[in-house]
Amino acid sequence: MLNELFKIEQEILKQVPLIEPPTCCWLMTDSTFSYCPDCAWKARWNEMPTVGPCPDQSAWYLRSEFEELLEEGICGGRDTHSDTVEYCETCGCMLSYLLTDYGQLVELQNFEEFPISGYEKISGELIYEVTRVCMNLDWHGADQIQAKSAIKLAKDLLVAVKNNAQTSSKTEPT
Repeated sequence: MLNELFKIEQEILKQVPLIEPPTCCWLMTDSTFSYCPDCAWKARWNEMPTVGPCPDQSAWYLRSEFEELLEEGICGGRDTHSDTVEYCETCGCMLSYLLTDYGQLVELQNFEEFPISGYEKISGELIYEVTRVCMNLDWHGADQIQAKSAIKLAKDLLVAVKNNAQTSSKTEPT
């Protein structure tokens, strides 16, 4: 079953490249919100008794003591387990995440309710979401119903990607 899923994924990635979202970060003072690294830096700057605009992040080996203090208030910077797709609270970009077993089930239900065939454009973000659902099958012994649903989802995505590629090639000027 996993071999079939891997083959489908490879076919999809030939058509649309997989995005690599930034890692998920949060502030030590309030872990309620998820941020991309740049927005976490700015949010941490806003917590500090600072004056002036937020400086750009320096490379770790060039940071001042104050920049180190800023950085100490930021956690994360790695894939986190989540029940849902993760987005940055500030800029709205998709963040890197791993789905929990519950999250996989919820995402499968979402794709059953809103099938891929209804999407106008197949984006790298959509492909990332589907790969996160399917990735869970590899890491956890998902039950057969979830595995079959994930393979159906991957097949639907492959059909949509191929249809999208055909539509795009017909409408592009030569």
